[in-house]
Amino acid sequence: MERAQNGTTRKKAHRPCDLCRAKKRRHCVKHEHQCTYQQKAMVAKTSYVHSLEERLKSAEALLREPNVVSSPSPPSSVESPPAPVLGAGIQVLIRVIRRLNTPLSVPGLDDLSPAKLSESLQSLSINNPSDEGFQGKSSHAMLIKAVVDLKSQSIPSTASRSGVSPPAKPWCMNPGDEEDVPHRPNYGFPNADLMLSLISNFFSHVNVFLPILHRPSFERSFKANQHLHDDGFTRTLLLVCALGARCSDDSRVELPGTGSRKGWEYFSQVQLTIYRQPTLYDLQCCCLAAQFLDRASGLRAAWTLVGVGLRLGQDLGAHRAKNIPLRQLTPEQELERRTYWALVLLDTQYCAALERSIGIQAHDFDLDPPVQCDDEYWEVALNAAFCQPLGKSSLIDYFACQLTLNRVLSFTLKCLYCNNRMKVTVGMTTREAEEKVVMELDSALNTWADSVPAHLRWDPSRELDVFFDQSAALSLNYYLARIFIHRPLIPAVRPAANPSGVPSLTICNNAARACSRIAELQHRRRPHHPLIFGQTAVFTAGIVLLLNIWGGKRTGRAYEADLADVHRCVNVLRAQNESTPTTVPLADTLEQLMKVDRAPVGTRETHKAPHGSSGDDGGATTSSLLNLSNSLHWPAFDPALETPDEATQWLSPKTPHFESEPPGYSDTVSPGISPSFPFPFLDASFFNLPPEDISDPKAQMDMDTAALWSAAPIGFEASGWDSYLNSILWSSGIDQ
Repeated sequence: MERAQNGTTRKKAHRPCDLCRAKKRRHCVKHEHQCTYQQKAMVAKTSYVHSLEERLKSAEALLREPNVVSSPSPPSSVESPPAPVLGAGIQVLIRVIRRLNTPLSVPGLDDLSPAKLSESLQSLSINNPSDEGFQGKSSHAMLIKAVVDLKSQSIPSTASRSGVSPPAKPWCMNPGDEEDVPHRPNYGFPNADLMLSLISNFFSHVNVFLPILHRPSFERSFKANQHLHDDGFTRTLLLVCALGARCSDDSRVELPGTGSRKGWEYFSQVQLTIYRQPTLYDLQCCCLAAQFLDRASGLRAAWTLVGVGLRLGQDLGAHRAKNIPLRQLTPEQELERRTYWALVLLDTQYCAALERSIGIQAHDFDLDPPVQCDDEYWEVALNAAFCQPLGKSSLIDYFACQLTLNRVLSFTLKCLYCNNRMKVTVGMTTREAEEKVVMELDSALNTWADSVPAHLRWDPSRELDVFFDQSAALSLNYYLARIFIHRPLIPAVRPAANPSGVPSLTICNNAARACSRIAELQHRRRPHHPLIFGQTAVFTAGIVLLLNIWGGKRTGRAYEADLADVHRCVNVLRAQNESTPTTVPLADTLEQLMKVDRAPVGTRETHKAPHGSSGDDGGATTSSLLNLSNSLHWPAFDPALETPDEATQWLSPKTPHFESEPPGYSDTVSPGISPSFPFPFLDASFFNLPPEDISDPKAQMDMDTAALWSAAPIGFEASGWDSYLNSILWSSGIDQ
């Protein structure tokens, strides 16, 4: 160490000298070298600290991004609207909604193993190998199969198994002793000529919507007198006759002594039993009987029977994919597939109408979609079986389109009409989240509309009656689904400073108008052929229009137009009394609601009628216009008078729509209703129309009307609407 000249020790430097640093030791003290400090001091590295700071800045930037939950930031001088926060559950819902129109996924190998289990269980059977039923992955039979497979690997196949007791089969059905099984009853059939007519009616007016029977094979079995000894086919034939009788004008189909009740004589003979292993006939009978009860008795009984059919189908394994190549597909396998799809479709439609929970969710079944091939191409050459000729429109296209639309409706019921516990689970607790889900469902509905083939797009001048009826039914269900999607956003009255981004009130109102006019056009041309699921759409349209009349700030012609549309709904429902008597209570409910004078004051003021007419009836109120239905007669249908607009035969995609009038509709009572127009063109001047003829998408209803919307039942079960109607009439002071 360096010393001072005066002999005192110099203060040690705060760092080693150059020599000590080079030798890595205190070399200068030992050899009395002079200490030098020419090398620069080492600076502490800051790269690690710098990296930590950068990571902290990145984390803070992520927290400040939208859709990420973060702690509230300090208020700034300039206030900006907060970005909506969508949780992980909403993001999952959005991804699922965007896949609703995609083809069904192919089942995996583990999904196919339960379908093959029934074949393996035959080795465990004693004397009735057909009663095992379908066994899922968690069943006892699957566990026993795993044990048997494991044991077979250690025991040679040539080993003697004499003296080994057969295994028990707790999963098999035991109908009891033979004498306890009911014997075949004495069925009563209609006359041969009448039976042929009823069978023809069924395949022409019922099976074209839900194709669960193959006409060529069914007629062959009938001609071979299979109904005289086969109980399953007999019950199916009687239900076919019962449904065909609903479309018949032959007096012989009426129940003796009643003067009406078409088809009940055949329906009452059918006994649906579940004491034995179900067959395809049992599945078809549940589907046919539910359709008959829907037309003749009511939805509640039909809904219950569909639930039984879904359970029987699961016992058959009809809800699972079989992975059968098209060349190996048999007619029985295709009929089983179609029948279960029909039960799923009926279940969703009935649950939407009755506000009930869906019996089987989309993730609970993975059966293959039906083959889009008409009946006459099932049993041709082996290489050409189940192949629809190119360029030929298929009757099954409607069924396939309806099933895809049913996926959208089913998910709508699951997301928007669930209880609060479900909404909290997925994070749909804010208005913004609900609006986002509604917009995604609306977009999925528009995507579906793009996929509809040309022969099923609404065209009132279409020549073929079957495609005319199918397109009308598909259009009604499309508008009904749109009303179901947008209805949850209607009841709440939003402040003017925070309006809703989706004009749901206008969308529902214009969809209801389209429903009423399509239903009238179809009834005008086909008065004795009501559409499947039509009563749900027509009644819902009437309710939406009535609530719009009560809450809308509209005057004159627009008010009368909405009221005329309600009368159209009432007339269509009443006209279907003979074939579908369950529509009469619905028409009565609409008429009772029309007696409630809740129209705004402005609607009662007189107005000038167009073309200089006197306009003496311009100030008519709801009560005074009840007799308007007498003037809405059913003129003869003339296709030459219908001029459909190609630009509006269907909806353009990806945007909310505001349809008010279906293509080809000619309104003599309330002319001038606007055609369909896409968002955001909401100005009436865009179409050179009076502004009162177009519903204002920004219009807000008053508190009383919002309360009416909130209290109105979602479905149209009689008990729910009776209570609602009684409360409305009581509050209005009208004697019942």
